[in-house]
Amino acid sequence: MNAIAHRLYRIHNGIASMLLIAALICMPKLVSLLMDYASHDQRYAYAIAREASGWMNFIVPGGAYGLFWVIWNIKRTDLRIKATQPPGFTACFEIRRGDQYFGIAQDRSCIVIVDMEVDFATCQPLGFVQTFIIQQVDSQSELSLRFNSFEYPSMRFRVKTRAASAIAAKINYALWP
Repeated sequence: MNAIAHRLYRIHNGIASMLLIAALICMPKLVSLLMDYASHDQRYAYAIAREASGWMNFIVPGGAYGLFWVIWNIKRTDLRIKATQPPGFTACFEIRRGDQYFGIAQDRSCIVIVDMEVDFATCQPLGFVQTFIIQQVDSQSELSLRFNSFEYPSMRFRVKTRAASAIAAKINYALWP
């Protein structure tokens, strides 16, 4: 996927996520409308539903659309990961953020790297990882993995600052036995 198409794809995913969040925020109002319908006569509930029909005509389909895209993206990345993994692959360490995945095999024979943004997916021997660095700046932490490849030289993940040392220990144990 070229850069412009991927940028449009990311903007579309952001809009779909915002629609899903808006639907979740408006869910209490929808529940209260249903409770009013159950507790009062139908004319009263019809008047309330008619008053709220403007935002409900937008929020309910928008939330369904956002939920569809979130689930579709998760499944798409999962299928790519499964297609890249060798048979019998079990990860002793894996990290996944959005469209990126990095996993180390339990027997330490290979690593699996998937990056949907640049359309890169590979299964390589453990020596493919050159080094890793965890950079902490204020409340943000970032894990940078560097590889022995000119095609795909590095990968970055945002990680929680309080979990950064545990992640570093797990990667250190998994990469260098």
